[in-house]
Amino acid sequence: MKKTTHLILTLLLVLSFTSCSRDETNEGEPNKYSDNTQKRSVIEEELLKKGWKIIDQFEVSASLPKEGISSHKIMNKTNGKFIPLSDSHLKSIGYDIYTSTGRKKLKKDFAYKNIIPDGLEFNPYLSIDGHKGNNAPGLANVSIFIGNPMVTPIEEPYFPSESFTTEVSNDSDQENSIEKSYEYKTGSVVNWNTEVNGSFELGAEGQVGIPFVTSGAVSTKINIGGGYSEGGQESTEKTVNSKYIAKVPGKHKVKITIVTTSKKYSVNYFVPIGLEGFFKANFPSKVLGHYFYKFDIKHVYNFLQNINGQKGNATVVENQSVKIFQSPAEPI
Repeated sequence: MKKTTHLILTLLLVLSFTSCSRDETNEGEPNKYSDNTQKRSVIEEELLKKGWKIIDQFEVSASLPKEGISSHKIMNKTNGKFIPLSDSHLKSIGYDIYTSTGRKKLKKDFAYKNIIPDGLEFNPYLSIDGHKGNNAPGLANVSIFIGNPMVTPIEEPYFPSESFTTEVSNDSDQENSIEKSYEYKTGSVVNWNTEVNGSFELGAEGQVGIPFVTSGAVSTKINIGGGYSEGGQESTEKTVNSKYIAKVPGKHKVKITIVTTSKKYSVNYFVPIGLEGFFKANFPSKVLGHYFYKFDIKHVYNFLQNINGQKGNATVVENQSVKIFQSPAEPI
């Protein structure tokens, strides 16, 4: 069993705290302005109750979902729905047919009426001591079947905002305009991971979609089957530099908080993986009057118990909006 730890990316604003006076008469007093910066999570309502004001706000998402519109549109696609069963597939679930032990184990699991076959033919490309004279009607055509991802959206009613807060002090006797430089992020980040339980090493690709109403869907590729990447991340994030000018009365200080609001979308998915088709078997003695048989692979339960589907999840965290808050001025 392979397990991966779900990667969860927290999106943060990063402030670069450079300040200078926009008032030319105070250029000779740079030491009279100070910044004490701290990062903390905030709730916008609490700031407004304390008398803070929203002094600027803007959207940073091009795909901001609209309230009241269902966002459970799912885009599913798998490439290579049927893959002929091969020797490497058998090896990946514990049957190395190039060793006597592996062949014996495989044949034992395909016993019929407690009689172990001498040979098995799964398809034109895979035969383990199969008898060329096997006259059971029809062809051997066992393939691996990969179903479309079964996707279940997860409700994410609340995703906490993140913020940075800085305190700006004006030690002079007159009001000054202090310029603050800061950074914020636009775009989104997709994280996904898989958990494979004894499945074939396939390397087939699929897509799992996470809906954005205005843009249709955002999808991420997944690798189906063991032996390949167990997790991944896709990002369209960009860092944007901006500035804000805070007016601070003389002998006063204010706090500036920049809050980014994000939205989280998640889905759980399951990719069915199984076997389809018929195989042929030849026996050392007659079984119910015959040496040669053709069977449906779905009836070989000892063999099928080694085969499992693949499950995983995908998450999008999208930066949506930025708000700048300023506190009431307080005496120093």
